[in-house]
Amino acid sequence: MLFADSSEIDRVKTFMMKEFKWITVIQEKIESYAITIYKYYTIYYTRSKRMFSIKRGPALDVQGQKTFHTIMAKLLYLAKRARPDILTATSFLCTRDKQPTKNDQKKLLRVIGYLDATKHYEYNIAPTKPLGIIV
Repeated sequence: MLFADSSEIDRVKTFMMKEFKWITVIQEKIESYAITIYKYYTIYYTRSKRMFSIKRGPALDVQGQKTFHTIMAKLLYLAKRARPDILTATSFLCTRDKQPTKNDQKKLLRVIGYLDATKHYEYNIAPTKPLGIIV
């Protein structure tokens, strides 16, 4: 995985494809995941006061479950790669992915609301000696 500007990504991609002929390079922008998540947020936003409540509520319909699953997968990708601050909440919501309820949907929207409110945050990741990372 590589986080860099486009010229550096192109340089590394060219080198890797030349050096390792069998390699497959997938280049995606994390922003595309965030845009999809924000669209979902603007359509369905409501506030939930208790993020980790396990109280069951009415189940989502089939389309709602599919949308919940899709957004959860994108949030998990975003949490693991660019926004570690949402990893705890996202991990909890992943446990609700089999049979999500309207309460779970509200929790999902709360995470998305947090992302929307903090989209200007920057994470500077720098290597240390010998192989550590400072966030």
